[in-house]
This record gives sequence, C-alpha cells and structure tokens, in this order.
Amino acid sequence: MADYVVSELGRFDIAVHAAGIVSSHPPLEMTEDDWNHLIAINMNGVFFCCQAAGCAMQASGGGGVIINISSIAAQTGWPGRTSYAAAKAGVMLITQSLAVKWALPGIRVNAVGPGWVATELIKPLFA
Repeated sequence: MADYVVSELGRFDIAVHAAGIVSSHPPLEMTEDDWNHLIAINMNGVFFCCQAAGCAMQASGGGGVIINISSIAAQTGWPGRTSYAAAKAGVMLITQSLAVKWALPGIRVNAVGPGWVATELIKPLFA
C-alpha cells in the first residue's frame, strides 16, 4: 500500500485506517479462530498499516497524518462484543503509543472513536 502511494504520488501524507468487522459469537461460544480473525483485522491490520505509512512518511522527510478508526466500545465495552471491544481498545493504545513515538518526525497519529453508525456492517443489530 505505502509503496504504491509513494510510486504514484511521490510521498505519503495521510492514511485513514477504517477496516473492521464484528463478531456475532457470544463470549462463551467464541472459538480461538473466531477471536484471532477479528483481532487480525481490527487491531493487527491497523498496526501494520500504521507501520507501513509511518515508514513511508519518515522516509520522505517526516510529517504526515495517520487517523485510526476505533470505537466508543474501546472505552465502554458492549455486551456480547468482547473481541470487538478488546480490538478497538488495542487500536486506541496503538494510536497513543505511535503518537508519542512519531511526534518528533512530525507524524500526527490520532484516533476517532464513534458510537453507533448505521453502516451495512451493523444494520442487522439495529433490527
């Protein structure tokens, strides 16, 4: 991703990491594979995309903005959404850690933690 952006545009200035999934498995029924799949997408994906973007931003002299999409669930939890809340809390802490680490090269790292948004992903929950 980062290599493509740099090859097409010359530098990497902004990244928004918004991919995410929810699990319909209650905590007592969630398998290790279910847990790992959700964590891989919602938390690991954010980290590795931040890593790629941060590397590209620093290689071009610093500066840039990374915005990670977390969730209000990172601070409040949701019944039956343990893995989702854990992953989004991880996103918040990844964001905070990278914001401190990359402040000197001028890379701002922030997160947005929205509440319920009627996306295709959660429309069934509203029903």
